[in-house]
Amino acid sequence: MSEQVTPEEYQKRADTFEEISVTSSGKRCGVWHDPWMGDWFTSWSPRNDNSNAEGPWAHWADLAVRILRDPMTAIVRPEAHQLAQQLEPRDFHGDADVYVSDEQLIERFTQAEDDATRTARAEQDREAEQHARDMAAEDGDLDDCEPTL
Repeated sequence: MSEQVTPEEYQKRADTFEEISVTSSGKRCGVWHDPWMGDWFTSWSPRNDNSNAEGPWAHWADLAVRILRDPMTAIVRPEAHQLAQQLEPRDFHGDADVYVSDEQLIERFTQAEDDATRTARAEQDREAEQHARDMAAEDGDLDDCEPTL
């Protein structure tokens, strides 16, 4: 639940650089508002009372639902806010109800790396092919140009 303060308290926190709790999920995954910085928010660990938010993916997903359901989201992303009203936040305290397995994590992150590697390699191949064409054009030897990939 979002922390509510009076306008005077809000100004006091801005003057003294004190955060205001926006929302959280689980013991270590939350968001603070930094009133002295205007429209600025930071991670927060309610359990440790510091800026090192952490937790299983289910806590982060729940935090995302809570952020999307927040009235401020209706201002910046009304369509996301409207869709999120169909989702119920979960009341995590410690454990998540579902965990991502090691195999799922490996699949998720190694696939992303493979896609990035493939994209980089394809770009290098295109550059090499263009370089070979440019060199052949300089030599006037376009018919004999077979780029090596």
